[in-house]
Amino acid sequence: MPLLTKTLSLSMIKSLHCMTYDIFSLYMGSLPEPTGTPILSMPICLIDAAKIHLFFQLQTKRTKKIENMAEQTIQTTRRKTQMNLVVGINGTGKTTFLREKVVSHAAKALIVTPDELEWRELPAISTAQEVYNLHDRARIVYQGPETLEMVVRYFYGGTLVLDDAMTYLQFQTPDTLRALYIRRRQRGVDVYIVAHGLRQVPVQCFTFGSYLILFATTENFSSRKKELDDDIYNRILAAQRQLNADSRAGKRYQCRFIKLDPTL
Repeated sequence: MPLLTKTLSLSMIKSLHCMTYDIFSLYMGSLPEPTGTPILSMPICLIDAAKIHLFFQLQTKRTKKIENMAEQTIQTTRRKTQMNLVVGINGTGKTTFLREKVVSHAAKALIVTPDELEWRELPAISTAQEVYNLHDRARIVYQGPETLEMVVRYFYGGTLVLDDAMTYLQFQTPDTLRALYIRRRQRGVDVYIVAHGLRQVPVQCFTFGSYLILFATTENFSSRKKELDDDIYNRILAAQRQLNADSRAGKRYQCRFIKLDPTL
């Protein structure tokens, strides 16, 4: 039973129906399309680890031997997906950071936005089939809870940006939020949750988050102290003080990375 291994260029990867995988999972099956038919006729596994892209295609049914071979081969190339919080008041550089440092470097990205005038440089999509078949970058305008439910269900193997997320996360069902926070790992999705203030962010985002990317914010964050680890809370306050001092000194577009996941 042959196992084919190829190194793919970024342009080749964009044309594939694939998933990225975190360090805990190796999925050798297929995803359901919105129509209920399989995504692929043969199992495929894509591991996205910055510069190394490996592609496994099984010619026959999977076996434990084949899975072990794949597991050993990709052991050093996979990585955990991330859920990052991007927080700051208007005009501090959040959107510019996302455009230049995140979305422009993603082979596949989807931006969920409540404002149809934002991210207009990207094509707009709206259906489950379009979300599922996306291979580049696009935006989808939030219309109601069903929008994020659809995105969480059918988007895979890419970067998901939830812009101005606090205007709609509160309306989602617990199942949708659980899938967003936890199941992203199995679906190979890096999530960026964008908010204007620290007090707006649900505590689950800190619990399951990878990094807080903090821009200037002037709010009093003390009400969240009991919900967070003392070390994380103190590092957030220190970063907030420094960013506000930078802003007063005319350095408006600064940010600080605060690690939330101690395993990273």
